[in-house]
Amino acid sequence: MNNETPIIQNWCIVGMPPNGMDPAYCPPELLEPRFVGFVHGHPTRSPEKCTAVSSYTGWDEDKQEVICSSRNYRLGEVDPNYEEKHPNARERFIEQLKTLNK
Repeated sequence: MNNETPIIQNWCIVGMPPNGMDPAYCPPELLEPRFVGFVHGHPTRSPEKCTAVSSYTGWDEDKQEVICSSRNYRLGEVDPNYEEKHPNARERFIEQLKTLNK
């Protein structure tokens, strides 16, 4: 069994509706931000399938990992299309995560 922290590649941030709510009718203020991408090193997720990971709750500065409700993740490369639309997405996301730690 691999105990390494999974890494998420080609990731971006999306808004997910609460469980059971139709995304087409979900008010924007109820959307829960998640990051999605290709997860490598996870015991049950395939790196060939784009996956939404559990909601994030902060940033572990020492380990350089995103703290999520179920496990931590290391950030790989940002999705190039997302980066083009949101320059410096990685740095901006990490800064947002740091504010959640407070």
